[in-house]
Amino acid sequence: MKLPASKIDVKTMAILLGAGRAGLGLGYMFAPKTTAQGVIGTEAALPGAKLTNKMFGAREVYLGGVVIAAAQAQENPLLKKLLLSGAGVDAWDATAALTTGGIPKLPKYALTAVAVSYAALGVYIAAQIPDKT
Repeated sequence: MKLPASKIDVKTMAILLGAGRAGLGLGYMFAPKTTAQGVIGTEAALPGAKLTNKMFGAREVYLGGVVIAAAQAQENPLLKKLLLSGAGVDAWDATAALTTGGIPKLPKYALTAVAVSYAALGVYIAAQIPDKT
């Protein structure tokens, strides 16, 4: 069975990836306990976790925002670099999730799956972008 060709263009894929990242970041910034509860459970309510999650959220908003801006400006070389940088960050997040003790298995593996998916999407989208603007 052959799948139909995608109707979505690379610019739109990059914008959607950036928007997803920024949206997650906003959740961590403004609702850190609620957003993180699925990953770290009741410890999401601790002041240190809230602080760390707010800081993490700012990173995600920034990374998502610059990807969106570069995609809209059709700055292809910059967009490629930003997508690959984000993929590197996501690969680290997956590694951190897998190597941090005390996190229940389901959230640990779910977080790892999300981070690996974002990393793979970033690399895939970057590979589709032509070098010339």
